[in-house]
Amino acid sequence: MKQIRTTKERTKEKKDKTRSSVMKRSKLPNLFCDERTGIYYAIVKVASRRKSRSLGTKSYSEAATILPGVIESLRVAPATSGPGETLKDAINRLADQEDPTLAKSTFLYYGVCRRQFLQVCPPAILRKSLAQVTPADLRLWQVAAAKAYSPPSVNGTISLLNKLFERAIEENQITSNPVGKIKRLKIVISHKWLPTPEEFAEVVAEIRANANWRYNHATADAVELLAYTGLRIGEARHLKWGAVSSTHLEVRNTEEFTTKNKTMRSIPINPALAGLLEKLRTTPGGKGPDDPVMLILRPTIGLRNACKRLGFPHLRNHDLRHLFATRCLEAGVDVPTVASWLGHRDGGALLSKVYSHVLQPHSAKQAEKVAF
Repeated sequence: MKQIRTTKERTKEKKDKTRSSVMKRSKLPNLFCDERTGIYYAIVKVASRRKSRSLGTKSYSEAATILPGVIESLRVAPATSGPGETLKDAINRLADQEDPTLAKSTFLYYGVCRRQFLQVCPPAILRKSLAQVTPADLRLWQVAAAKAYSPPSVNGTISLLNKLFERAIEENQITSNPVGKIKRLKIVISHKWLPTPEEFAEVVAEIRANANWRYNHATADAVELLAYTGLRIGEARHLKWGAVSSTHLEVRNTEEFTTKNKTMRSIPINPALAGLLEKLRTTPGGKGPDDPVMLILRPTIGLRNACKRLGFPHLRNHDLRHLFATRCLEAGVDVPTVASWLGHRDGGALLSKVYSHVLQPHSAKQAEKVAF
């Protein structure tokens, strides 16, 4: 005989299958404790929608102290998040939300990742709620993204998605993170063509000789500056004469610009750079402490056209940074020192990986000096 269950029993069974069954109400209104983790949550109802946020603590007294402020923020915040929020809405909200823990460059990078994700992700998946998104959905996106973008770009988007779903777990919207089962793409390091000293001199001379290009001399100066310093293009644009001395130049953080790693560094002036700076000091334009050293935003067009006319492979602005690192390593400068000049914080681990083809011959040459 079929057992007949009451409405109350069916409701209880349904609740037991959801995450809400582990949330234990405390003595304070709107304060709940997750029995599985011991973390306290603020849960309120706004416009008939349940909104929650992790208080990030297992201490009842600490949770009680910060509860009023969290409740207030939940009540005044737009009711855009929740179990019914679509993946598209969620990633737009996260990418647009200012986060004081992120560097400005990371915030802008996440914006690029968001745009790339929305361009290739199937619309049917974008319309799903966060709770409905599965690892299979994300693998489908990853296959499409791998055909359109580089592995680092795809992996960067995975980081953004992981942040999105982890935050949704904290807000008690979902119980698991589907990104955890997605493997990142393998990054194969390719050794891009870089000009020899003679070829680089040809490129600079070709840029200067182009009288049809209005900014030919400023472009050539910028190309040399990037190659002789290893600066990122943003760092070069914000380099002021006040940061240049007779022995070194400083990469500084200012109100309008922050370096990638938020750290300042000093780069010694090598002979090629000294000659360039001496020439730049005689060119028209301000040379005060707040005046820029590089007079154009980027030398991309002039550099590209010069390489094309000479029949050389295309060079990007960032390739000039690689050129600087390669020349330093070939000259015998040790890896940690070059890493510090470039602004790396890993002591040279990345350099050793990327420039192994340069370091191996140098290492063999140094080994010849070892005697027993």
